[in-house]
Amino acid sequence: MLLHEVLDGILAECTRQKQLWGSQRHHSLEKWYTILGEEIGELAKEILELPEKDDKMYEENLSKLKVEAIQCAAVICSMLEVIE
Repeated sequence: MLLHEVLDGILAECTRQKQLWGSQRHHSLEKWYTILGEEIGELAKEILELPEKDDKMYEENLSKLKVEAIQCAAVICSMLEVIE
């Protein structure tokens, strides 16, 4: 993925999360840490389940891993919006 594709994906995910959950204005960093921790846990699961490159499921699992990474980045972006 090129950087602009990654950033486009993060922006799209931020929009999706706002549509799903509404504007997240948590002022507690502990709340943000909890939300991010849940997303990082899902990313870790995908990393642990990623098969070897020669496995036929590699590309599908890699796609899931990318989705989780973008979700983590979107949560961080939302947190930074509140901090600023």
